[in-house]
Amino acid sequence: MRLSNGRKWAAPAGALTALVFLSGCPGLQNLEYIAGSTGSNSNLGKEASLEIFTPDSDLSITQGTPVEVTWRAVGTTSYATVDLFIDNDTDITNGVVSYPVTGMQLTQMSAQVDTRQLAPGEYRIGLLEKQVGEVVASAYAPGILYVNSSPTLFFNSPR
Repeated sequence: MRLSNGRKWAAPAGALTALVFLSGCPGLQNLEYIAGSTGSNSNLGKEASLEIFTPDSDLSITQGTPVEVTWRAVGTTSYATVDLFIDNDTDITNGVVSYPVTGMQLTQMSAQVDTRQLAPGEYRIGLLEKQVGEVVASAYAPGILYVNSSPTLFFNSPR
């Protein structure tokens, strides 16, 4: 390195390493975490609960269009799981149409639903929270999902 007066300057061996070691590397921050924990986004509480954010209004789609579902789940144990289901009403006791995603961790907060297997019709998206195999909370999305049949093309003659 040349100084403004034209003389050469060389840093003592290890000086740069010591400087970085003492002051830290610029642009990097030390993050503290506990292995096996959920970090600052804890989903544990005194009471199990589910809240679905999207779809938040009625949604009309063509069959096969993926639908993103977002939610917040709170459980009393970190072993709780979340199942996403599709229903044709808001009564979970009479059965559901399908379970496209099951066994999600409590910290997962979104999933995409594949609608290719759904027949055209009106559906509701819901979630179940299970702890040790027992359902402890359930919720339905505020919006209704309307699935329209996908267009089909027919060719009557070659052209």
